[in-house]
Amino acid sequence: MFESSMKTRQILASISLLAATPLMAGTQYTVVGNATSAGANTARGKLVYSGGYLFGTSQFGGTSGKGTVFRFDPAMGSYQVNHSFDGANGGQNPGGGLIKANDNRFYTATYGGMNGQGTLFRIDQPGNFPETIRQFQAGTTGGNPDSAPTQASDGKLYGVTGTGGDNGFGGIYQSNLDGTGYTLLRSFTGTTGGTRGKGSFNGGLVEGPGGMLYGCTHMGGNAGDTGLFFETSTNGITYNFFHAFDAPGLTKPCNQLLLASDGFFYGATEEGGAANRGGLFRIAPGGDYTELRSFSNNLDGFAVYSPLIEGSDGYLYGCAFYSSNNLGSVFRMSKDGKGFTVLHRFAGGLADGSQPDSALVETSNGVFYGTTTSDGANGVGIVYKIETTLEAPTLKVKGTLRPKFRGNSLRLRGTASDDLSGVRVEYATKKAYKPAKGTTAWRARIPVKPTTRRVTVRVRAVDTDALASPITTIRARRSK
Repeated sequence: MFESSMKTRQILASISLLAATPLMAGTQYTVVGNATSAGANTARGKLVYSGGYLFGTSQFGGTSGKGTVFRFDPAMGSYQVNHSFDGANGGQNPGGGLIKANDNRFYTATYGGMNGQGTLFRIDQPGNFPETIRQFQAGTTGGNPDSAPTQASDGKLYGVTGTGGDNGFGGIYQSNLDGTGYTLLRSFTGTTGGTRGKGSFNGGLVEGPGGMLYGCTHMGGNAGDTGLFFETSTNGITYNFFHAFDAPGLTKPCNQLLLASDGFFYGATEEGGAANRGGLFRIAPGGDYTELRSFSNNLDGFAVYSPLIEGSDGYLYGCAFYSSNNLGSVFRMSKDGKGFTVLHRFAGGLADGSQPDSALVETSNGVFYGTTTSDGANGVGIVYKIETTLEAPTLKVKGTLRPKFRGNSLRLRGTASDDLSGVRVEYATKKAYKPAKGTTAWRARIPVKPTTRRVTVRVRAVDTDALASPITTIRARRSK
């Protein structure tokens, strides 16, 4: 199961060097740590920021090469391995990252274990008392979870198994924090049936309104076997499916949903859409669905396997595993799907990491950390930092603001810049603004009547955050 998981895809990278690379004015990207083969090798899944440290899991590395729980100190740029998985009863190759439960311990799921069906594992923050609390058995109890569990408000752990259950499609489980009380609440029934869906490649569950649990299956749920959105109660009695991801729309959801401050869930798919590269969507708890973005431009990136997060600025942030160079990107977008902006495109090689598969963590306003699965100084991934601002764009007009014109037009040109890659220039002679040609280098041709002696033009630059530069007023007169 581990070998076939979509999350095991990686590119072996060449040896690289620590680098600090500015992206655009106001947005700074920095490589702050390089993983080692014996350390946090190929970090994947959710990160936890606690006590000034980042905690996560790596699929490889450690004393047995079977994966780790690691700690990273952003201030010092240093790693510490808190636990090495041994590939035996303790499991191996965790890919879903960590959650921090209300007992201040970290929890994750692994592959392998005593029965070869995965484990539930926990450890305290200093790295003491590692404990395997559940050996999955497949069969009717389910096995091979692909994601970390979720702790609901009742204090219990909930998750999804990829195999087993009554029909072999996995199911939804419940467990106490110490591993007791384990129950497979529902068994998935595939493309039809009362609990339609399949558990493999599931990103995890999220608690929503009224204590219900919500999630998406990557497969099952419809005749096309391309996934659905569902809710279930914590006792397993209620299971409702609200939306099937049918082609030619977005198909095969591939990450854990984000419940944002507006009450909607946000997620990503791996396939479907305009170029069959998936996209981003919004869905209400009752199933009202909106496709926000279809990945058709490879420069934007695609394959968003890690969860989206909501920044303190109210924007959505995410990581694409692939992009035009197959190395991935970090992006930002408003909740209505507008203002999509790539903050960084990974370069790999000697100067950067590549193929991120962990959700970003915001440690303070506008400061985000993440990891990649490959490249960096040792070829096995990095920790990076992105600092963003919401800066208004700047506008410059070439020449004087009191130009002269001849004939039937006034010609203007100049430059514009912004902390983001998306900026446009607009001009107006009356009320409505019209777009100029070009972006960072712009030009405009304003029609003028033969009898017009003077023209007043207002020019501004607007970025993808809808922030505008101060208006520049140009007062032109006809040349004698």
